Amino acid sequence: MAPRLGHQDRRGYDSYMYAALAMMPLSLGLMVLYSWMIGLAAFLFTGVVFIVLEAVSAPPFNGPRKFVKGFLPHQTKSRPIMVCLGDSLTHGTCSSSFTPDIPRKLAEKLGMDPPDVEKIFADPLWVVNAGQNGIGSHNILKERVNGCMNCYPDYVLILIGTNDVRAMYKPSWAKTMVSTWKLPEAPNLKNYEHNLRGIIDFIQ
Repeated sequence: MAPRLGHQDRRGYDSYMYAALAMMPLSLGLMVLYSWMIGLAAFLFTGVVFIVLEAVSAPPFNGPRKFVKGFLPHQTKSRPIMVCLGDSLTHGTCSSSFTPDIPRKLAEKLGMDPPDVEKIFADPLWVVNAGQNGIGSHNILKERVNGCMNCYPDYVLILIGTNDVRAMYKPSWAKTMVSTWKLPEAPNLKNYEHNLRGIIDFIQ
């Protein structure tokens, strides 16, 4: 499997999205061959499920790919850059993301004018959201760090470990992580520490 260098993907959601898509034409067949009411209900349900999964798994609006390819090449000035590495707490589609508030709070602390809310990457600090729902420390180290450094960050904020710890205490979640993320072994304290040290060493 090719490394996904710094770019978010939909692992953990893609199989459910494919299943929802497959069910939609079957629902239409159900409308024709059996009951239009049951078929319509099934079609609407699978459509809603697909839309919700698509929204939840979508890359952040201020992600690395948009920053490197869509924003940075067109800038004539430079600002300090912060890359935020993490899981769903950083990604912000399953939960609220803190990354959009960083420029505003920094401007307040420095006594500067508030940032332009219309801009995805706003002064005084360009913040890149490299979070990924469901990811653990192993995949941050193996897939994310190298690519995120392509953003040329001045600062890297690391908030990772929620899914690792959950897997340590919940065997079913550990099994899901190993399968979804192709882990060599289930998360444990030893490999979490190893991965975290590897992430920090790479950044330094």
